[in-house]
Amino acid sequence: MIDFTKDFTKDFRIAVFIAIIVITTIILGAITEKVLRYFLYQKLNNKEYDPTGFKFLKHLIIMVIYILGFAFALI
Repeated sequence: MIDFTKDFTKDFRIAVFIAIIVITTIILGAITEKVLRYFLYQKLNNKEYDPTGFKFLKHLIIMVIYILGFAFALI
């Protein structure tokens, strides 16, 4: 008889691991986005920096977080 419990346990652990990484990545991306948005609005009120460059940097940082998180989940 084939033992499916070993395969199921292994697959379940992998699925839980991937889910934890994806959830952590989404939470980290959301927190980073809110923090960078707060800094952007502070700088806009003081008129110290160009908002276009800062928005681009914000989107770039968030994109890198998501790419690294999902790539780590696929490994």
